[in-house]
Amino acid sequence: MKYRARGGGCATFAPEPGRNDGWREAHADSTIAVIEALRRTGALAHERKELIDWITRGRSEGRLRGYWWGTPGYLLWILSQAGMLHPQDLMMTSTLMKSACSVPELPMLLRVVGSAARFDVSVQAAAARLIRAQRADGSWACAPCLRLTSPTCDVRGGGVLSGPLYWGARRVFSTAHSVAALSMMRERRVR
Repeated sequence: MKYRARGGGCATFAPEPGRNDGWREAHADSTIAVIEALRRTGALAHERKELIDWITRGRSEGRLRGYWWGTPGYLLWILSQAGMLHPQDLMMTSTLMKSACSVPELPMLLRVVGSAARFDVSVQAAAARLIRAQRADGSWACAPCLRLTSPTCDVRGGGVLSGPLYWGARRVFSTAHSVAALSMMRERRVR
């Protein structure tokens, strides 16, 4: 696999000789996306298992974190999409969701909890906050959340990840996650 980085996970950009920067190191968010893509296509089963093992080791060593995202919501959401959530992830999601107000963080957390079919009072309160955040034109504003992580950040050493945060000015990403979260909740309630 072209984007396989040293250490076993997947990088966002293909490793190149002479270029040793964080963008070409393995990241959890990139690796989980590749794991899910391989599951959906049924391709490279052995490589998929190796990537899952890399994520599992990262989790047990306490170094599983998102690289391109300024908050934990995306990593939790993509773990849930790939069927890799653990009970402690759900507990963390529930805790974060109680105070989350920004979009797309809030709908991503709702989707994680909703995928586990847990509809308690905190989920209903979070959904109400999300509905109140809808703009008059039907969209949801996007909080600064996508980090352009500096390629000089020490990815493997567990250092602080830094870089400017950006938001979706057209609100497509935040609106899509909001609609998906509310739709999922409605679907689960109707059943």
